[in-house]
Amino acid sequence: MSRPTYQTVVLSGSTNYLPLNITGVATGSANVIHTAHVTNTDELWLDVYNYTNTDTFVTLMLGGSASHQLLVVPVPSQRGMIPLLKGQRFTGSVVISAFASAANRVAIIGQVNRIVYI
Repeated sequence: MSRPTYQTVVLSGSTNYLPLNITGVATGSANVIHTAHVTNTDELWLDVYNYTNTDTFVTLMLGGSASHQLLVVPVPSQRGMIPLLKGQRFTGSVVISAFASAANRVAIIGQVNRIVYI
C-alpha cells in the first residue's frame, strides 16, 4: 500500500516564491501561475493582493477559459491578502493562469504542496 509524501515546491510561474505581478487583462494574455505536475498531485495555496489605490478584479483560470473554469474575485485596494485557493488539488499538467481588469494592480503569491505516493 502506498503512502503520500508532501514536498513544498515553488509555483512554476514564480521565482524563489516571489509574488507574481499580474499584467494580463484577458484570457489570451493571462499570466501563468502554475502548471500542475503531470502525474503527481499539486495542492495549491494562493492569495492575491492589490497594491494600488484602485479596486480591481482578478480572474483565475482553472485549467481553461470556459465559464465554469473561471473564478472572478473582487480585490479592493490596499486591503491585504485575499485567499484565492485553499488547498485545491490539480494534476495532469493542468495550467492555472490569471488576469485582471487592469494591468499592474494586483499580485498573486502562494505555494504548492506536491503529493507524491511512494
